[in-house]
Amino acid sequence: MKMAFSILTVLAIGAVSHAGIIWDIYGDETINSGAFLNVDIYDSQDVPPVQTTVDMMGGDISILAVNDTSIFNLKGGKVDTMFMYDASTANLSGGTMLMIYPNGHTINVYGTAFATVDLGSSFRVSGAWADGLPFQIQFARAEPTDDNISLHEIPEPASVAFLALGFVVIRKGTIV
Repeated sequence: MKMAFSILTVLAIGAVSHAGIIWDIYGDETINSGAFLNVDIYDSQDVPPVQTTVDMMGGDISILAVNDTSIFNLKGGKVDTMFMYDASTANLSGGTMLMIYPNGHTINVYGTAFATVDLGSSFRVSGAWADGLPFQIQFARAEPTDDNISLHEIPEPASVAFLALGFVVIRKGTIV
C-alpha cells in the first residue's frame, strides 16, 4: 500500500511539474519567464489567418518551432534549438540561442563584432549583442552565404555620439 501511494505521489508531482511546458501559440504573446519543453508558434486560426508575433524577454525553451508567417523576436532568455518553417521570421537581438535549423527562412541577427566559422554542413556566428554580452549561435544545414540569414551590425554608442557631434559641427559650419 505504501509503495502504491509513493508511486502515485511521484506520478502526481511529475504531472504537476510538467504541466504547461508544451505550448502552442496562435496569437501575439510575450514570454518573460518559465521553462518550456516545446513551444510551437503559429498564425492565428482565424479565417484568414492573422500573423503571430512572439517576443521572448526571459525564460527557457528547449525546442522552438516557428511556423506559418509568424515572427519570433529573441531579446532575452534562452532557446536551445529553433526550427523555422513555412514563411516564418526570427529577429535575434539578445538572450541565448544555441542551434538554429533555418530551412531557408528569414533570420536577422542584430549585434556587433560578428565572426563566422564554416563547419561544413553548418556554420557558427559569434559576436556581441547591443548590450555588450557575447553570443554564439550554430546554424545547422546552412552556409554563411545563405541569403536568408542577415547579420546587422549595430553601431556602438560612442560611434553614434561621434556621428551626431560631426553632424552638429558640419551644420554649424554651413550656417556661418
